[in-house]
Amino acid sequence: MHMADALLSPTVATTMYAATALAGTGSIVKLNKHEDVSRLPTMAVTAALVFAGQMINFTIPGTGASGHICGGMLLTSLLGPEAGFLSMIVILAIQCLFFADGGLLALGANCWNMAFYGCFIGYYLIWRPIMKSGLSNRVKLILAPVLGCILTLQLGAFSVCLETTLSGVTDLPFGVFVTIMQPIHLAIGLVEGLVTSAILLFVYEARPSIIVDLMPAPLWNCEGAKKADRLPLVSTLAVILVAALAIGGGVSLLASSNPDGLEWSMFNQMGINEDSYGVTSSAATKASIIQENLAFLPDYAFKDSEDFTGTVFSGIVGTGIVFLIFIVLSMILSGRRGGNKAQNALMELKDIDELAEGNSLIHRCNPLIKLICTIAYIYFVVSFDKYNFIPLCLMAIIPIAVYLIARINIALCFYKLRIIMPFILMVGIFNPLFEGSVGLVSMFTLMLKGVLSLMMSFVFVATTPIDKLCNALRKVHFPKILVTMLLLTYRYIGVLVKEVSVMTDAYHLRAPNQKGIAPKAWGSFLGQLLLRSMDKATEIYNSMLLRGYGVEVKK
Repeated sequence: MHMADALLSPTVATTMYAATALAGTGSIVKLNKHEDVSRLPTMAVTAALVFAGQMINFTIPGTGASGHICGGMLLTSLLGPEAGFLSMIVILAIQCLFFADGGLLALGANCWNMAFYGCFIGYYLIWRPIMKSGLSNRVKLILAPVLGCILTLQLGAFSVCLETTLSGVTDLPFGVFVTIMQPIHLAIGLVEGLVTSAILLFVYEARPSIIVDLMPAPLWNCEGAKKADRLPLVSTLAVILVAALAIGGGVSLLASSNPDGLEWSMFNQMGINEDSYGVTSSAATKASIIQENLAFLPDYAFKDSEDFTGTVFSGIVGTGIVFLIFIVLSMILSGRRGGNKAQNALMELKDIDELAEGNSLIHRCNPLIKLICTIAYIYFVVSFDKYNFIPLCLMAIIPIAVYLIARINIALCFYKLRIIMPFILMVGIFNPLFEGSVGLVSMFTLMLKGVLSLMMSFVFVATTPIDKLCNALRKVHFPKILVTMLLLTYRYIGVLVKEVSVMTDAYHLRAPNQKGIAPKAWGSFLGQLLLRSMDKATEIYNSMLLRGYGVEVKK
């Protein structure tokens, strides 16, 4: 049901982008409010499974058409509607940008048609009412996906017909198009429902606790109380991930070559010319150029090649990209703390100090040696040619090994650097627009350079106390005044953050129901903060003088 750009006018496409953006923003706000990141690993694996599943087109007997799962109901049943909808957006965006599956101008409409109905309508109208019913759990897990997939596929197919009509595609009469599209997608929805039920029944046997809203069976039911988890979460997700890779890299070769439900309706039943149909616009032309430059595996194959290895490679790479995106997101968000932000910042500073006081082999190394090695590694990584992505990947072995030896969680690095990391990842983001398909390689290479440099810098800071770091800087003849300023600035930041935490707590004790600090209080708050931090810093400095502090940085 991936729509092409030719089926939409710019006005309709923009409207659907706005609708999808609104639903996505609402989902992000709700998830952020609950601050629940426990489902991110499940999100990564299920999103990878849905991506792989969408590569398999199954034949609809007696029609000459084929269909593939959308996955909205599956994601909703394991993640909830908001997380499921965001996962589908990521999946469809990757398919569009890297595999030219669905038009770039039509991406907003595709997200709405294939994700919104399955994730929200399917959840609130079908899934949740059935999960709260008195039926046995196994019956729920068969009935809810089948009914949900049938309903949401019908809504999605109807939306496609409506969007094309509003776009002024005169070759597609609305009534005729609807009567052809609805029955074929009824069959596709039935098959998707059965596939979704089979997956959920496996999850129910392995780890039922990850199924959303699954209620304990009533006492009179033969199933008794809520089924206990048989497999650990990691084992369950590992099985699903292996299945996703196997489907994307192997089973996808068995996919039907018949046109999907949308193409079959348009080209086979309505007799529309496949080479010249729909509307043309400058926006669609520009979107097509961008997509052509970004898609390094168009139609899940190597460019200018019909070799089956392209499909295998596409399945594995696409599944891996989806999985890694969510894993990185999970690592960044896994360490989030709630409450006072100033207290959180103070705790993060203390975390770094505690890490630096470790006793691993890396911690015991001479700070000067670590500094020189870090600078040399960053220089060597940055010197790689921007098209040498694969050789550069091998350089990731060094920081990973250092993290393991230093006993530092790599996820902690991404979390601590979560503010800087997005800017690093944006380096080279526009290369594909100017360099074509090779620009995609340079984009990933530049991103990887930044990530590896940050990883190595963080492990140096996390294994070297500030005083030893300053000593190392002095040994390479770094100016004394700058080293002293670095040391005092680091200490002053700690003092400043602590004072902010104390003052914020005091403010909220006086205004318990107020969110944040009122704008009219900002001036007095900042003034008091400056005076308090200066008094505290003066006390610390006087204590340093009493202990014999001079102009030299002490060893």
